[in-house]
Amino acid sequence: MIKGFALPLVILGLVPFLFGFIAVTAPNMTPTTLMYYLAYMLIAVGAVSGGVGILIRKSRSNWYVSVLMGAVFLVLGFIVFLNDDIAAKYYTQFIALWAALMGFSLVAASIFQKQLRVVLIINGLMSLGFGGVIYFNPFSGSTLNFMIGFYTILLSITILYMAVKIIRHKKEEITADA
Repeated sequence: MIKGFALPLVILGLVPFLFGFIAVTAPNMTPTTLMYYLAYMLIAVGAVSGGVGILIRKSRSNWYVSVLMGAVFLVLGFIVFLNDDIAAKYYTQFIALWAALMGFSLVAASIFQKQLRVVLIINGLMSLGFGGVIYFNPFSGSTLNFMIGFYTILLSITILYMAVKIIRHKKEEITADA
């Protein structure tokens, strides 16, 4: 189990949860406003992912994956933030791309994480499926906002579940050492 990832995973779980909660509870929100929230979320997730990659660079050989994913999320977040009107115009395609990127990230993470491999693969495939549904069958208005919020909440629960598993694993190690 990857030690030291519990707090970053909690942060990575709570930030999208907040975005999902906003999307579900404010169904009449305009795509432009929702894109601002998405930009903030992407920037926060990118900063945490990149920071974790930098912190683990001496202890993990695959640290660059976290830094790369952090950089991608940061760039996407700033692009959305600086081009909110264009991002709102391509809202559906952007959300589909984001879901697909999350899906690929989770499946890629399953390669390195044996203990959570099944959870990561299932959620990665769910993200890829969600991205495909949104891209090929775009919804509009409050239905799309609700679907995005619901998906984001599910993704957040998965990330928080992984954090709990890491915390429990750490407690088991501490108890075994005592």
